[in-house]
Order: sequence, then structure tokens, then C-alpha cells
Amino acid sequence: MAAMVAAAANALPHPTKGTSISGPVAAGFAGGTAAGSTDAFRYERMSPRQLSDAIRRCPVAFVSAGIVEWHGEQSACGLDGLKAESLGWMATELLGGVCFPHVWLGPDASTPFDPTRYPRGTVTIDKTLYLTAADELLTQIEAMGFRVAVYLSGHYPGVIPDVAKRFNQRGKMKVISVSENQVVRDMPAGDHAATWETSVLQVLRPGLVDLSRLPPLPRGTRPAGQVMPPAWKFGQRSEYYGVYGSDPRVWANTLFGRRGVEAVIEGLAREIRQALGDASYARHRRGIVWPFDTRQTPEVRYDYQLPYQWIKRFEQAPVVYVALPAAGELAEPLTRQAARYARKTGGMVFPPLFYGPRRDGAGVHLSGKLFGRVVDQIVRDLIDMDFRVVALLPSADLEPDVRKGLADLKTPDGQARVVVIDPSDAAPGPTDQAEVPSQLAGAIRAMVPSGATSRQLAVQWRVDGGRTIKDLREGVYGPADARVYECTFELSQAEAAGAVQLDLGTVENHCELVVNNAPALVDHWPPYRFILSGRVKPGPNTLRVTVHHEPQPTLDRWYYRVAPARLAGPVMLAFWNP
Repeated sequence: MAAMVAAAANALPHPTKGTSISGPVAAGFAGGTAAGSTDAFRYERMSPRQLSDAIRRCPVAFVSAGIVEWHGEQSACGLDGLKAESLGWMATELLGGVCFPHVWLGPDASTPFDPTRYPRGTVTIDKTLYLTAADELLTQIEAMGFRVAVYLSGHYPGVIPDVAKRFNQRGKMKVISVSENQVVRDMPAGDHAATWETSVLQVLRPGLVDLSRLPPLPRGTRPAGQVMPPAWKFGQRSEYYGVYGSDPRVWANTLFGRRGVEAVIEGLAREIRQALGDASYARHRRGIVWPFDTRQTPEVRYDYQLPYQWIKRFEQAPVVYVALPAAGELAEPLTRQAARYARKTGGMVFPPLFYGPRRDGAGVHLSGKLFGRVVDQIVRDLIDMDFRVVALLPSADLEPDVRKGLADLKTPDGQARVVVIDPSDAAPGPTDQAEVPSQLAGAIRAMVPSGATSRQLAVQWRVDGGRTIKDLREGVYGPADARVYECTFELSQAEAAGAVQLDLGTVENHCELVVNNAPALVDHWPPYRFILSGRVKPGPNTLRVTVHHEPQPTLDRWYYRVAPARLAGPVMLAFWNP
């Protein structure tokens, strides 16, 4: 045991300092006042001595996991992650133990944003990569001397029973891998964006649910009020996309949310008692102090955005910032700087990707190779949904080889740029208002239309090599697995010399675009926009758009409807001087 405690003492690089959880959340989780919060249960805020003492007192580790994912029009996009992170903080403080930073990852089975109006939005990684990451983290936590680890996934496919089984068979550290609904008894629990998840988010992160964003209830139907809802079936609702379970317009309420959270905390305590073999664990604990409004103004956090807010910021500037703190390091300095940039340039701030390996090897971390693969997949997902600039903010303490690998991330089709902001550029100045780095500003000017002039592509289109139409709104009928639309358009010297974007408008629903016989560009989600800078020339240019109608990747099968392949436009060109 002495060796394990020594290992724990070396698991943090140095004593850390920091402010408490921002405002309202801290108030709820730390006894009612943000100023009184020490967050002493959070790993990244502990000194080595504090960590060693915490493990001696209560060798229980909490690791929460969850992703950003569509959860209806009424809830923040980060519901899964915010739910699990908040429950992890609450459970650790009330029951005892150490809470590790949230794992903003999940496997690839998930609900994308509404495919008729939004980019894909939801971000996941390969399942094998996800399981490997969880195994690496838990192995290091086990070596620190913890007897029990709770791996709490707010994204239900993120539960890792096979990984937990391997740890439990070894017999050193018990791993409890559950989603929050799995530990609840004697009340209904678990759904997707319906009564349960909406109610729980209402009480854990107030301000991040707005039921008025859902369609009005049918005449004669009213909200049930502050009641416990009846049991439901986990099935999709036809009224609106991506909601599975009973109708949150009727049944979601804060009474149910609070009872549900209390049941989760009690369920986790019960599971931990059994794993520890200690019937006294957390038998006596204080009551929950519920948090206040969580919203920020202006809101730039990706995970805090409701869908209508998300699309507004995306349309203003498809730019996303990702903080990459090193192991054992507070994420707040990097995320605050990212928020400053987002407020100046537009765009939004993705949740921080914790567990980057440190240059000195300290702290619980992913291996350099694995962390690099995780970041690569996250970046590719963000680019796939048409973010034009992905700005990475790595910690100065991140392993040098990892930082070098970030600089090698490429976007070969020219549809996006990855910018790695030097840590010295990211450090706030004396007024805490650091200027936007020139590399970042240049990438945004090149990729994001600002002050652009636009014109509709008013040309004749040839369809499937035969019929010619002047207006894409004209119906094109007859059986076909694909439609091919071709045209020629003219650009002036000035137009071709600057930055150019083509917007196809309405596409149903998968397209391949070829300009001047250059390599094809492909998209399967709105908006169907393509950067043509460097692909076009003064004078005549040829354009060929091949359209298929097929289910988008990961789309819930209930929401796909067979329909003709179709380009409906309007097709617009935008020009600006980068």
C-alpha cells in the first residue's frame, strides 16, 4: 500500500491552483456559495499530498464520460457529457472519493443533428479507440491505489462492460461501468432527449433546457406539472426528430429531475458499497444543494448551445476552438482564451480534450500516440460537418512529439484549415485581452466569407446528359439511382483571383462535386458548401454535381425516407478578398 500511495503522490506534476467551478455550478455542488468552494475532490485541483491523503481516506475514483450529441431542439448539445460530468462531481463530493476530469469521448453509435437543417454536429470516435483510451486511463488509476473506479457514461453506448470485466477479474481494482439510469430503482429512468434526460439536465445545469423550442402540444393536451411520470417505452417519437421516450412537453419537470438525481446518487453509493465490501460507505451524507442558472452571455461553448443557438453561431462563422490541456492541468486558462478568440472572431469552443501526455510524463494521461489519434478523429469529425477552421490550443506542457503531430494534421481537399496556436500566443496579456494570432486570423480570412459579394449561378443545367433546364426547381422525373447536373459558368479575373465559395442550396441528399475536372468534393449533410479557391479560373469553368439519395452515416433509420435524388438550389457563388 505504501508503494501505491507513493505512486499517487507522483501522479500530479505539482500542486495546482485555480478558481472554483464557474459561478452557479459551484454554488450548487459546493454547499451553496461559489466563493466557499474548494473543489477539493477534483483530481486536477489537488496537490500530490492532497491526492495521497484522499486515496487513504476513500480509495474510490470517479470518471465521467459523454459526448456532444443532438438531444432535441429543447436541450443543450452537450447533454450527455454535462449530465455525466455534473453527476460525477456531485457523487464524489457527497459520497467521497476523487473525481477525474471528464472524458469528452464516446463510440460511434449516436444521433446526429437533424439532417434536414443542420450539419452533423455530433462528435464521436472509433469504438476500439474509445475502449483503448478508457483502458489506459483506468490502468493508471488502478496503479495509484484506488480500490474502486466508477466509470459513469452519460452517453449510453459509452458504457464499457468488457473493459470493466477485465479489471474485475484481475481483482486489484473493481470497475463499475454504468450509465446513470442503470443504477436507479423503483422509478422510470433512461431515455434519449425525452422526459428523463430533459428533467435531469434541467436540475443539473439550469438554463440549458428550453421546452418552448419544441412544437406546441396538440389542442386539449397540457403539461402534467410537478409530478412523477408513468413508465415509458424507449422508442422514437414521430412528432420531432431524435427524441425517444415519453413526451417531455408533458412530463419533463424539476421534481422528477431532482428525484431522479437523488436516485442516481443512492444507486452509485449502493454499487460502491458492494464493490468495497464496506456497508458504511456514504451512509451519512448531507443533502444536495441544487445549482443555479448555468447560462453564459454571450454563449460560445459548443456543449452549452441549444441547436438554434449552435446553428446561429455556425452560420456566422464556422470556426471551432479545441483546448488540449496536459495531464493534471486545469483546462480553464486554455478554454478562457479560446472563448476570447471565439467572441472576437465568431465560432464556438469545443469541450476540452483532457489527458494529453505531459513532457515530464506525470499525471494520468493517454499515451502520445493514442492521444494524437483521438485528436485526429475529433478534428476530422469537425471538418466533416463543414467547420472551415479548427483551432487547437495545446498546453505548453504537452509532450513535444504530440505537439509536433498536431502541426502535421492536414486537410488535403482544401475545405478547411487546422491551426495550432502556439502556447505563447495563447497566454493572455496584461489586460487579459490577447490579440488573435496572425496565423489564426489569416486562416479565418481565407476560409470564412466576410464582406463577401454573392450572385446566383443563373445558367442552363444539363441533367443526366440530356434534358436542359434553366431553373433547378423544375421537376426531373423518372427512375434513377443518381442524377448528374452539369453546367458552365464564367468568372471574371477579379472573382477567380480571390476566395470563392459555392453553395448548392437544397440537395437531396448526397453529392459529389467536380470543378474543372479537379478531384471530387463530397458532402452528405447540409449545408452543401464548397471552397473553390484555387480550383477555378477566369473565363469559363465546368461544374458537375452527381446527386444520390441515401441514408446519411449514423442517421437513425426511422428518419430516412426514400426519395428521388435532386439538386434544387438555389446555387450561389460568394467572392471575397482574403
